[in-house]
Amino acid sequence: MKIIKESLSSKFQMKDLGQLHFCLGIKAEFKDTSVKLHQKHYIQQILEKYDMSDCKSVATPFATDIQLVKDDGSKSVDHTLYQSIVGCLLYTSTATRLDIAHSVGVLSKFNSMPTKTHLTAAKRVLRYLKGTMDYGITFNKTDTQPVGYLDANWAENDESRH
Repeated sequence: MKIIKESLSSKFQMKDLGQLHFCLGIKAEFKDTSVKLHQKHYIQQILEKYDMSDCKSVATPFATDIQLVKDDGSKSVDHTLYQSIVGCLLYTSTATRLDIAHSVGVLSKFNSMPTKTHLTAAKRVLRYLKGTMDYGITFNKTDTQPVGYLDANWAENDESRH
């Protein structure tokens, strides 16, 4: 690690501020053999920004009985507000909260013409985050290789089958 720091400092102006604690809304908590990255503080800021600090939490980010479609017949909403919420959720999902990635991907399809139904679904994800603020990603020191799973069910989309 020292060699890397010396190499970087010879090419760039930099300071060694010690071990990482907080960067770009992500908190790093180090233990003996692991590091946990989470965004509890950032999620609290999002909830305050959208006046949802006192909302009730829900157990899942997306309701299973609702299929979001482009024109659902409900009233259109302020697209700037909707896009702002989805943008905050997108940053959260790509940084430490992979559990909301699918929901955010679905919500982002409606950025150009969101309706009340879409906004309600976005606020549900915020309600889910309210109850799971302490979730994050923990990296443990191990010799095993990571394993990932994927369930690509594109036929579920009735509008385009994409």
